[in-house]
Amino acid sequence: MYLHDNWYVAAFAEEVTRVPFRRTLLDESVVLYRTEAGGPVALSDVCPHRRAPLHLGRLLGDVIACPYHGLRFDPSGKLTQSVARARGGSPELVGLKSVNSGGRTGNADSGSAS
Repeated sequence: MYLHDNWYVAAFAEEVTRVPFRRTLLDESVVLYRTEAGGPVALSDVCPHRRAPLHLGRLLGDVIACPYHGLRFDPSGKLTQSVARARGGSPELVGLKSVNSGGRTGNADSGSAS
């Protein structure tokens, strides 16, 4: 059992770079990376389409692209591009869980897991 809506250390600040990587927080896989402006991002590491690990994807600006079909998610977890969207479908039905992330101290990034 975990205390949700509390701050947990996800990584040291120097660990979070422009290269996405995975951590397990509260038994959930989370992908961590930094935006081009240097802000930390923490999202579910599991693509909702085929459950591919997003940390194996690539960054396109601040957007992370799934390595399987290329679905793209912004730092808030919102789907920004998909095959369905290109064909006029509704991307609002798909998204990722976003974890509130931000540096609490100068040496670690932490987030509130909800």
